[in-house]
Amino acid sequence: MIKNKRGITFLLAGLTCFSALLTLKESKATDVLSKHNYAYHITEIVPAAVKKDARKVLETKAKSAYLMDSATATPIYAHEEEKRLPIASMCKIMTLILTFETIKKGDLSMDEEICISENASSMGGSQVFLESNAKYPVKELIKSIVVCSANDSCVALAEKIAGSESIFVEKMNEKARQLGANNTLFANCTGLPKEPQYSCAKDVAIMLNELTSYEEYFRFGKIWTDKFAHPEGRFTEITNTNRLVRFYDGCDGGKTGFTNQAGFCLAATAKRDNMRVISVVIGEESSDNRFHDVRTMFDYAFANYKVEPVVKEGARISASRSRR
Repeated sequence: MIKNKRGITFLLAGLTCFSALLTLKESKATDVLSKHNYAYHITEIVPAAVKKDARKVLETKAKSAYLMDSATATPIYAHEEEKRLPIASMCKIMTLILTFETIKKGDLSMDEEICISENASSMGGSQVFLESNAKYPVKELIKSIVVCSANDSCVALAEKIAGSESIFVEKMNEKARQLGANNTLFANCTGLPKEPQYSCAKDVAIMLNELTSYEEYFRFGKIWTDKFAHPEGRFTEITNTNRLVRFYDGCDGGKTGFTNQAGFCLAATAKRDNMRVISVVIGEESSDNRFHDVRTMFDYAFANYKVEPVVKEGARISASRSRR
């Protein structure tokens, strides 16, 4: 896990013949090892002398907000980023992480069918109305979570992976600790109100960034509208709750959330050229505000920064080059 804060030293591992301590300093490029096994640095397109201050440009109405580059985990903008708040359905990001992790390990497959319990089919809130005792392919359940935030599909996958939702939640909290999401506590796999349960904008960004490391996620993250297949030929029409997928150039994933307690929330990712950014807002007053603020953060990142590879995996770098 790479932690990226001003004045903090980072330990890079996993790149052949490249093991060094690097220090992030304000207004300078940052060399790090990304999840794609390349070393990158993020640089400013606009000179610092004329670049608009992010704090003035990105005055969001959110209770908490965070914007970061994906490859280097460099923060570009932060507002109350570690404030513990309810995040509603954005907690499904962790549910999806554990699902894709289980698939990667070979303990679950996309085409495997899951028999739906009465408990899962009885979930309220957003759902695709799963039929109790019917069987559904894992890929359909994943699609319904990513696209329309289906609570019933979350519980069905949790029960399949861990045996029960409660044990699955323990795995969610363990994974959060592994990722360094230290201001996060899950109480269920859906984000439905239950105490105690909280996270923060920075932690949600860390989790969404982890989710984007699974390429199969984007099979579903970019879907705008689709049909969810039920047994015996019945279909449910589903539409992505993240409208930036359709209306923002480069947005290919994310997760919305809303409860009366959490307000309107959004974590989204967008990629242009070789730069991917992650943006999170929590506690917005309206749905329009969350999409506007995330769009504005995306625009700022792409207008002011770029990410460039420094060295490919396996390259030999002298000790003197690998230190700043």
